[in-house]
Amino acid sequence: MLTQAVLTEVIFDEMYKDPAKGSVRFEFLPDPRVLHLQWYGILSHEDHTRCAEMTIEHVKGKKAVGWIGDVSHVIEPLPVEIAHYIADTWFPAVVKEGIRKIAIVMPTVDSVKPSTGKIGEVLALKHGELLKTFPIEVFNSRQEAREWISK
Repeated sequence: MLTQAVLTEVIFDEMYKDPAKGSVRFEFLPDPRVLHLQWYGILSHEDHTRCAEMTIEHVKGKKAVGWIGDVSHVIEPLPVEIAHYIADTWFPAVVKEGIRKIAIVMPTVDSVKPSTGKIGEVLALKHGELLKTFPIEVFNSRQEAREWISK
């Protein structure tokens, strides 16, 4: 359990023009060199791809070794195109740039959970051999994810 404050650097924090749509927040935890992307509200394929593309450069620039993908506050199912983008483009790029461990904070809305499971299915289909040794864990809270990825 974390027993002290964790200092983070906010890389970007974006509220969409339509507040009902949601927002995205991207942080860097300098020690242990972990990037944490948090989605809120509704996540479209376009928003996801745009932000995910920006984050690839930050993995390299920050020499990040850990990634937390936090969809705990997403309120609608994720478009299936997101699963394919992650498997085809994003995951290979961040692994190439140095990510060695990934934590996922699961959605709290039950209707969203199957769409996040689809991401796992597509990743396993396309990167099954790597995933046998690559640490990816799923958590129910940001705190649990940060504790695990800091080990």
